[in-house]
Amino acid sequence: GCRFTQTISTVAEHILINRLATHVAAAVALTIPLSAGATLLTDVTVFSSNSDGNNWNSLIWNTQGAGTDLPNRWNLYVSHDPISSPSPTFVNGFNDGRTQVSLSLLPGDNTFSIYAEGVDRIFDPLQHFVLNLYFDGAQGAPAISGVQNLASDSLAPAGHPNGLDIFGSTGQPEAGTLSAATGSQLITLTDFSWITSSQRDVVWPYWANHPDYSQGSARVDYYGTFTLNVQSVPESASFTLLGLGFAGIGLARRNRRARD
Repeated sequence: GCRFTQTISTVAEHILINRLATHVAAAVALTIPLSAGATLLTDVTVFSSNSDGNNWNSLIWNTQGAGTDLPNRWNLYVSHDPISSPSPTFVNGFNDGRTQVSLSLLPGDNTFSIYAEGVDRIFDPLQHFVLNLYFDGAQGAPAISGVQNLASDSLAPAGHPNGLDIFGSTGQPEAGTLSAATGSQLITLTDFSWITSSQRDVVWPYWANHPDYSQGSARVDYYGTFTLNVQSVPESASFTLLGLGFAGIGLARRNRRARD
């Protein structure tokens, strides 16, 4: 009778261990699609600031198009082509809903070129510019904010409480970080440049609603680049589930060995 009871107990433990192993395997499988899911970059803004990220001159370029035509606001156009391309192809355009972007970010480095109509202004050498990035349609606050020094082209996190929001209104706190965790991805801004002294005029011929400007606007563009490094990471919940599963399997096996 004792041996029969021990056999039943052993069978039950095997069943428990197998079930735990199945749950652990399911948790591992859950981490795979989470790691493969691509974050969407859905809004990009560049605005003038001081060295702390406090907006200065209230100049802003964004990817919103018409409907946000506040003073000192211009459209921002994005390209996958290198900045050296003489005729970049833009992923967005015009001055309406087509100005908005939805860019998938894949693991590794994602580099984008950005262009905008210039404002015919000579900037103070102390002028800085902030790049704000928004992901997956969230527009309440930027997820990443970086400030560029126009003189040295250095990059630092921007965290001032008086930045410009996505539409150009003051009082938007900046993210204060160059990295953001979005779902199963860690995204880091590794480079940002914004050039205001150039002889390029490539924006108008490719997006203008007005044929009169098909050969350019006779106003030099501002342009630059930014690079996002993307790393895929499993959700913390998946790690917790994995840990509990392995702990359960270990405990069941130790109990069985103790009785054997």
